[in-house]
Amino acid sequence: MMKWLTELRDNEVETLKALGQMGGERRKFVFDAIELTKSIRRTRRFLKWTMLGVLGLFVFANTLP
Repeated sequence: MMKWLTELRDNEVETLKALGQMGGERRKFVFDAIELTKSIRRTRRFLKWTMLGVLGLFVFANTLP
């Protein structure tokens, strides 16, 4: 069960220690910031592929006779 702890890198151990020493409110703030970053990345990826699809449709429509 604790095997994963032995496989952590040094910087990951330091991060866990820092999170353990933080207060509950500050820890919640950090995790909320991580979730916000994930949401921004997902939205960016979605918009990138949407724009690529729209561009592909535009090119396809302009190549029709």
